[in-house]
Amino acid sequence: MAANIRQITIVGTGLIGASVGLALRVRGFGGVVVGWDKDPARAAVALSRGAIDEVTGDPMTAAAKSDLIVLAGPVFSILEWIDQMAPVLRAGQLVTDVGSVKGVIAE
Repeated sequence: MAANIRQITIVGTGLIGASVGLALRVRGFGGVVVGWDKDPARAAVALSRGAIDEVTGDPMTAAAKSDLIVLAGPVFSILEWIDQMAPVLRAGQLVTDVGSVKGVIAE
C-alpha cells in the first residue's frame, strides 16, 4: 500500500465494501478507513466488525478528504456517485469501484 495514502473512504459498506475494508487491515493498511452506507445499520455493522474506523454522515466531505475512494454499490449507483463527487475531488485522488460491469462506467 502506498505510504502517501492516509485516508480511504468506502461508499457502500455492505458485503463487498466491508470486505475491502477488512482486506485493507489484513494487508497492513494503517491509515483511517471511513465508511458510508445509505443504510446506517449496515455501516454500523461494518464499524463493529473492524472493516471501517468511522462512519460518516456525509460521504462527499469524507471523499474530499480521502486519498482513495472506493465506490462499492450497484453499477448505476456508482455512476451517480462519480457524477456527484467529481466537483469535490482534487488532483491526485484515486477513485475506484467494485462494480461487476465496466462498460457503462468506462464510458
